[in-house]
Amino acid sequence: MLSSNKELNLKSINTREKISIIITTIIISYNHEKYIEKAIESAVQQQGYFIHEILISDDFSSDNTQQIINKYEKKYPKLIKNIPNKKTLGISNNMKKCFELANGKYIAILEGDDYWTDNRKLEKQMNFLEQNKDCSMCFSRVNILGISGKTTLLDIQDNLP
Repeated sequence: MLSSNKELNLKSINTREKISIIITTIIISYNHEKYIEKAIESAVQQQGYFIHEILISDDFSSDNTQQIINKYEKKYPKLIKNIPNKKTLGISNNMKKCFELANGKYIAILEGDDYWTDNRKLEKQMNFLEQNKDCSMCFSRVNILGISGKTTLLDIQDNLP
């Protein structure tokens, strides 16, 4: 999901032109030790003509989720901002905290146990929203991978009235 936020103008090192589109990816997690690396990697791999920031907020997990996030923050210090919690806030308050810290014109939500399969997902959604100003958010198809390994396609359109 992408939604509108505030716009910043930053200079592109490569083109020396102003880039006004910043996309903030918010990843919230809680005990996602088995999944968080794949989630972060799928966000890091995003490509397109935009500036990307990734905010990751672990909700005081009792497993090694925070240690994995720390590793990625050190690996990508200009891309990833680690904002851990010192106590459990709950999903709503954790998400609210991330929204308050986001700098993007658009915000993408990625749960810590999910991942993106298209490395141009953010670019495609940004372009759609830029071309359809009357639209405030967009979704994509979802494959649900169960514990058994069986995949189910969830198409958002199928669930609309």
